[in-house]
Amino acid sequence: MIRKYAHFAVIFILILSAIITKGNSPRVGGQQDSEDKIRGIVSALPEVKKYLKDNKELHPLVYFFKGPTTDLPYYWVKVGISSGDKFWPSHHFLIQPKTYKVFYRDMMANSMDPKNSIITLEQWRKYRSTPGYQKMHTYKNGKLVLMQ
Repeated sequence: MIRKYAHFAVIFILILSAIITKGNSPRVGGQQDSEDKIRGIVSALPEVKKYLKDNKELHPLVYFFKGPTTDLPYYWVKVGISSGDKFWPSHHFLIQPKTYKVFYRDMMANSMDPKNSIITLEQWRKYRSTPGYQKMHTYKNGKLVLMQ
């Protein structure tokens, strides 16, 4: 009876293996080059250089998270601490595909629309040292507004 169902088990294992490895397949030529270029742009930011240096012993990582989508038409790069199987992001950068302009995705911005959490590097540099930046907030007309 076991032999009767053995071929189903083999097929199931092969399908499961294909599903698991699909997301881990190596990047093809140009795609890998693009991801390396995007990581390089983020790694060259003075704040990221400092973060990588200050957290050297904690295994900092500049991680290419994903490419542009219809919902979020930017490359998304996360900068954080890695412990092999876990990653704790501290910063989220978005890069416009055509111009390579860098933006910051403010994960503390309270908004149902992810596009409302995207600010320029200049805004991020200005607001990140203000006391309200670490609290829940939003942006109105380019200004940081604390949530009540």
